[in-house]
Amino acid sequence: MTLNPEVLSVAEAARERMLERQHELEHARADLNHQIRRLHAAGGSLREISDKLGVSHQRVHQIVANGEDVSDPLLRRLGGGLQQSLGGEFSRFTEGARTVVSRSLEDATKRGASIVEPEHLLLALASPEAGPSARVLTAAGATHDTLRVALEHTQPSGQQAETPKARASFSTESKKALELSLQEALHRGDNYIGSQHLLLGVLRGDRGRVQALLDTVDVPPDAIRDAVDAL
Repeated sequence: MTLNPEVLSVAEAARERMLERQHELEHARADLNHQIRRLHAAGGSLREISDKLGVSHQRVHQIVANGEDVSDPLLRRLGGGLQQSLGGEFSRFTEGARTVVSRSLEDATKRGASIVEPEHLLLALASPEAGPSARVLTAAGATHDTLRVALEHTQPSGQQAETPKARASFSTESKKALELSLQEALHRGDNYIGSQHLLLGVLRGDRGRVQALLDTVDVPPDAIRDAVDAL
C-alpha cells in the first residue's frame, strides 16, 4: 500500500511536534528534580518540600535519596555496576537518554552479545525515540537503518560473543562514554543529561570502532559534534 504523501507529511509534522514537547518535558522534569535536591540540601524537610510543590512525599524521597529514583525499573535492570559508575547522576538522564541506555542493552542481548559496546549505544542513539541525538544523526546521514546494516556487516548477530549471557552488561568503554556525557552536559551548562550529551560522550571516548562504523555510512564525527552544538 502506498502512503498518501499529503497525510504522511502532516503525520511527520505532528510527530516532530510531539518529540519537541517530549524534549521540553524531559528538561523540565530534570530541572525540577535538581531543584528539589537543592531545597533539601539547603535544609528543607521532605514533608515541607512535598507540601509546597504538590509532589508526593514518596516521590520527593526517591528524588533526594542518593540522587536516584530507588523505584526506577531501568536501574534495577542495569544492576549495581553501572549505577556505581554513574553515582547519583543517573537521575539527571532525560527520558530519551534512558531510552538509549535501555535499547542498547536490549539490542546487544538480542544480537547474542554479552557486552554492550559503544557501537550498540550509537545504534540506540539513532532510534527515533532517542530524540535530539536521532535528529542530529539522521540529518547527518546516519539513520538507524543505515547504522544497523553497517553494524550487522561488521558484527553479525550471534557472532559477537562465544557464551552469550541472559542479559548483557556494559563494557568499560561504554561506561566511560556515559560518564563523559556528564562532563559534556556540565561543559554546556546543562543540569540534565540528554541523548545529545550521550552522543558526544560516545564520540569523545571512542577508540576507533565508532569511527569505523561512521566511516561506513560516510558521516564524519566532527559534523555530528557541530550539529549538536547547533542545538
